Amino acid sequence: LLLTLGILHWRKGDYEKALADFETVRRANPDFASIRTQIQIAYNSRGLEAFNKKDFKKAFDDVSAAIQADPQSPTPYINRCAIYLYAWKQYTEAINDCSAAIRLATRSSMAYNHRGYAYEMSNSRSEAIADYKKALEIDPQNQTARTNLNRLQPHVPSLKN
Repeated sequence: LLLTLGILHWRKGDYEKALADFETVRRANPDFASIRTQIQIAYNSRGLEAFNKKDFKKAFDDVSAAIQADPQSPTPYINRCAIYLYAWKQYTEAINDCSAAIRLATRSSMAYNHRGYAYEMSNSRSEAIADYKKALEIDPQNQTARTNLNRLQPHVPSLKN
C-alpha cells in the first residue's frame, strides 16, 4: 500500500512524501529490490526539479542520492554530469559520470553528447568529435550533437569543375 501511495505522490510531484513512503517500505522490507528503483526515480526527479530552479547543490545531492540508491541506473549519472558540466564547469567529473552512464547504457546519445561537450571544453577535440559522431550514430535526429559536431568539424563544400 505504501509503495502505491509513494508512486502516487511521486506522480503528483510531491517528492518528499514519495521518498518518505519509499523509505518506510525499504525499512520494513530491505530485500524488496524494486524499492531501490522507486527511491532512485524519486531522488532523480527531485534533483531535476532543483536543477531547473538552478539550485545546483540540492540537485547534486539528490542526483547523487539517486546513484547511491541504484548505482546500475545510467540516468542519474547523466544528470549529475550535466550539473558538473553546465553549472560548475568541472569537466573531468562530467567525463567520469558520462563514462559511467555509457558503461551502463551503451546506446545513450545524450551521454555521448554531454561527454563530447566536456571533452570539447577540456580541449580534447578528437575525443569530442568521436563522441558527437557516436551520439549521431545512435540518434541521427540529435540536433544538439549535430550542431556540436559541425562546430568542430565544419562541412567543406566539394569543388566542381
